[in-house]
Amino acid sequence: RELSTAARARAAERARKEAAAAHAAAEKKTQTLANERSGTLPGSSSRTRISSNRLVGSSASKADPETVSKPPRRPPRPPGTQKSLAKAEADAPPAPSPPRSPRPRSRTFDSSPNRRRPVRFVPPPSPEEEKRELREREALRAARWIQSLGVSLRRAGASIGAGWSSDDARVSSTSVSARETGDPFAEATRSPAAELAAVCADGTLLCELVRVLEKKELVGVTWRPCSNASRLHNVGKALAAMRRQPAMSPMHLWCEKDVVAADEETVVGLLGDMRACAAYKRAGRRG
Repeated sequence: RELSTAARARAAERARKEAAAAHAAAEKKTQTLANERSGTLPGSSSRTRISSNRLVGSSASKADPETVSKPPRRPPRPPGTQKSLAKAEADAPPAPSPPRSPRPRSRTFDSSPNRRRPVRFVPPPSPEEEKRELREREALRAARWIQSLGVSLRRAGASIGAGWSSDDARVSSTSVSARETGDPFAEATRSPAAELAAVCADGTLLCELVRVLEKKELVGVTWRPCSNASRLHNVGKALAAMRRQPAMSPMHLWCEKDVVAADEETVVGLLGDMRACAAYKRAGRRG
């Protein structure tokens, strides 16, 4: 049963007084035995000590009525018992643990996705690389627009469908792989911008785009050009027809030689202007 703080204090005081009384009685007995052996009477000091012990006992009995009504309790246990040792061990600070030996990392730990991976600093792309990537995206967008008009990209200068003539390209549809993957240059061996520039170099693709957009045939087009003069003639015919469109940007309308030389930036820009002009005219008809 747990005792309150006042009860524990009273018990401790009672135990102290009992111990003092027991010590005084043992000392008195020892002094009496010594006097009997020596044949002398006890001195005044012993009498004073005995009277003081009696006074202490009487005052304790008067002050604490529990000592009279209750039997004396056991004296406190001497230090060094099992409970005191267990308490001392519990109160003692924990012993420092020995240093842990480094364990070798396993292959599973190294391949864990939760392991912090080192940060790799990738240098930013240069302006030339950004410009090239933007040109490739614009070329792919222009090629898909050309295919949406029903015009084939299989030309004499293309790496896809080598050996096709211009007459066959006018009536042929897109390839099965292009329809399945959605990439018009799925079978090409060059980049989209380079492939588109090579396809437009002879001028037949531009003339066919003008025929589809303007809904009229161009007279004097060489559909099987064999020289640079005939290619330049075809490109000039297509650009002259596009100059008559007020919504067409004039930026690339006088670049016949660059188109024949398969300049990627010029060809991609020209096709982008043609696509924007067609979208503007379509929006005007809707309005």
